Amino acid sequence: MNPHQHDFDGTDGHGQPRIPFPAQHLNNAAKALQELSSICTGILCDGQVSDAEIQYFKDWIERHSQFGNVSWFADLRRRLREICLDGVVDEGERSELREIMEKLRGGSDLNVTYSTPLPLDRPAPNPLLFEGRQFCVTGKFAFGKRAKVMELIRAKGGIPFDTTPSQTTNYLLIGTFASRDWIEQSYGRKIEKAMALKGQGFPIQIVAEEHWRGFVGV
Repeated sequence: MNPHQHDFDGTDGHGQPRIPFPAQHLNNAAKALQELSSICTGILCDGQVSDAEIQYFKDWIERHSQFGNVSWFADLRRRLREICLDGVVDEGERSELREIMEKLRGGSDLNVTYSTPLPLDRPAPNPLLFEGRQFCVTGKFAFGKRAKVMELIRAKGGIPFDTTPSQTTNYLLIGTFASRDWIEQSYGRKIEKAMALKGQGFPIQIVAEEHWRGFVGV
């Protein structure tokens, strides 16, 4: 998925009305992203992400809700709301936000935060089957914590796990907030293993969160 892609035919995928001047809207979104990149640089300058800084970050996102039909913005807004819902940001969530801010401060190309550059199956499996299928999950998900993703897979009849994929794994599911430098990340080991299994002829398929969400209705 292109993070700057819109659906201007009717309402968009996030239930927002059509934008009458899509080119101008995209330009404004790009400018907002540059501003957000600078904000992330300021937040991360001391290596810490405080509660006050997280709140400022969230408030900025909410003030720019006009970009709710831009995919990267909508995913980020949804995840921030979930993290802040209980009023407590635990260390895992704080670390996740730090990683997201690191990617956001990289500049105007948000492709680095999406899993499209990863070795995904092309074309993606359609339909995505769940009953009795094994799903290895990895990376950071816009949908929420990995446990929540696994819970939904289980509800659909699938068998989720977050350990290394094996010869019996049907799908490796990669979260939206994965980067081009995946090979240097901890979740890169799972991707490398899945690629090795494919090379050996095992029918594991590598799919992005965006594709998975189309089959679970979220």
